[in-house]
Parts: sequence; C-alpha cells; structure tokens
Amino acid sequence: MWARRSCSSALRSPSASLAHRARDPPLATPSQPRRVNGPGEVLCELHVGVRLAARRSPWQKWTTTPTRDPEGSRRVTAERDAGPSVPVRPELRLLATFRVELEPVLDLGDSPWGRRRVVPIAGGSFSGTRLSGTVLRGGADWQVVHADGAISIDTRYTLRTDDGALIYIQTRGVRHGPPEVLARLADGELVPPNAYYFRVFCQFETGDERYHWLNRTLAVGVAMRKPDAVLYDAYELT
Repeated sequence: MWARRSCSSALRSPSASLAHRARDPPLATPSQPRRVNGPGEVLCELHVGVRLAARRSPWQKWTTTPTRDPEGSRRVTAERDAGPSVPVRPELRLLATFRVELEPVLDLGDSPWGRRRVVPIAGGSFSGTRLSGTVLRGGADWQVVHADGAISIDTRYTLRTDDGALIYIQTRGVRHGPPEVLARLADGELVPPNAYYFRVFCQFETGDERYHWLNRTLAVGVAMRKPDAVLYDAYELT
C-alpha cells in the first residue's frame, strides 16, 4: 500500500516522489480507479506524472466511462441499417412548353398587401411528349406588385389536351429584377429573360384517368414575359 501524501506536498517536491516511480505500481487508469487509505480517496495523476491521493466527497461518483443511452444506440443502428440517411436527390424532366396569351392588365390599385392587378388569359397552347393541347380563355393572373417592384404570381386557368381531357392548372411564383428592367417590362418592352428572375411552380388537377398522374405531379417553370404573352418551360420534379 502506498503512503498517502497531500497534493500540495507533492507539488513542492516532485523529485522526491519521482524517485520512487520505479518501485511503484502502475498508474491507475480511468477505467480501473484504485483506492488508498479508505473509501474517500482515489489516485490522481498530475501532468508531471506524480501519483497523489486526492480526497473526494462521499456523494461524488467516480465515472469511468460516458453513460450510454440504449434507446439512442438502437435508433442509430436502425437508421444505419435502413440505408442512406438523406432524401433522394430530385431531378427535373421537361413536361411541356407553355405559351399563355394575355389581355390588357386590370389595375385595381393599392391594397393592404400591395398593388393588386388582374391579367386575364386570352388563350394559348402547350406542347410536350406526354402533354399537349390548348389553353382555354377565362383564367387570369391575380398578381400583387410589391413596394420593391417584385411581383407575386398567382395564375389559375384550364387546359384542354389534344385528346380532349380538361386539366386545371395553378401556378404561383415570383418575378423580380433591377428597377430599370422591371420598368421596361411594365412598359411592354421585350427584355432578355436573363435580365430578370421569373420562376413559378405548377400544380394540376383532373378527373381524367388518362392524366391522373398529373394530380400527383409538381412542376417548376422558368418563364419570360413578352408584351402580349408569357412563355415558360415546365419541368416535372421527380
């Protein structure tokens, strides 16, 4: 059994203690703490390598390893065994190219949410490998122009496919850009589409069984504004 000494005395004369290291037992490891001279003392080691007896309070516990959460361990194991832990990366597949013809803008003035405008839809067409037909007259874009010139898009209209199916479509999105570019668009100029940002997402609804897959399809559109129409490519989000 080793002689008990105080931490302060060992610090004052480390060489004396180091002289006995050759005949001392190995240092106690955190996984196997050793006691000396009663239940209230355990070995401690300073960075200089001196063995000391440090008293701990009776209510303190000597923890040799971190506690484990069995439920958490099982959960991590199950997630690992289930495969990849991130969602599948989506892809874009061209659904159709739309041309939506517009009538003159109806300006309702400033509302609590911005400047409300209604842009009636006069007709149009769409074409794709699985979806082609005409845009029916009667829909509109119920848009809001914000203080910074950005426009919130909210369109609803009806499609008729070449084989006679009727499909309801709703798009929501945003158009924004530099103030001078937005002013040119408002004046009816033809502005290159890379000079501003115009994006929408599309949702479809139909009771025709041939196009039932559209009810479960989301699409995103990259659009451009022409003086009398909006053109956009709709990409199916896989």
